Amino acid sequence: MYDGLTSIKVRATERTPLLEYIPKEMTFNMKGVSIPENAKEFYDPILLWIENFVSTDNTNPLIINIDLDYFSIQSASILLRIIKLFDKLPDVTVNWFYEDTDIEEIGHDLSSMVKMKFNHINKNPDYYNKFEV
Repeated sequence: MYDGLTSIKVRATERTPLLEYIPKEMTFNMKGVSIPENAKEFYDPILLWIENFVSTDNTNPLIINIDLDYFSIQSASILLRIIKLFDKLPDVTVNWFYEDTDIEEIGHDLSSMVKMKFNHINKNPDYYNKFEV
């Protein structure tokens, strides 16, 4: 069970993202790419941890930083599950980082499915400026 002090950290690989929870900062981070061979197998322990985390009487503000450059369809489905689990908490903010319109659009789609606050953060403003006339 989650005890309020337990941090988690899964190191990033070429196919999987960094996943970490930093208790002192009340921050959950996802960064990198998410194209694991078996998304269910990779994410099941994380989903269990999140379920335990949200089942506690946790009213502290939580920040979720999602900075994924690329992810598979299977990972997108699990990402939605992760966001919906965290959405059960009363004070959650997601910082959704993007570099292109596809990732930006997915962030907007996900934010429309939950009540938590979403900040859409452009990591590459020059990408958009090149299209201006």
